[in-house]
Amino acid sequence: MDAGLGRSAAVDRVLAALVRERGAAAWTDPKATSAYLRAGIPNESGRVDTLVAAAEIGLVAEMGALPGRDSIREAQFAQRLVFERYYSDSDARFAVGAWARALWEPAAPTA
Repeated sequence: MDAGLGRSAAVDRVLAALVRERGAAAWTDPKATSAYLRAGIPNESGRVDTLVAAAEIGLVAEMGALPGRDSIREAQFAQRLVFERYYSDSDARFAVGAWARALWEPAAPTA
């Protein structure tokens, strides 16, 4: 059984910073999103590819238009990523979950 990409504190931190710094531009320009993420988490190309794919097909824009997290919609978004980009279910759930945390969960204070 494929364990998938799984949650990563580094990804969560960099993705949250991207959303804080750039707002909607974080997901409307996939090339810039990719460059930002690759610079911030250089050894995570698989995760970056999946996160960028979610932005490219419009999932993140749709998520950003919601009033908050919605587990049913997140599952539907993950399935779209599976069907449109052929990612595994676990990898798609990783990407949707990471974007959801970046969009709606408060960032931890930095020291």
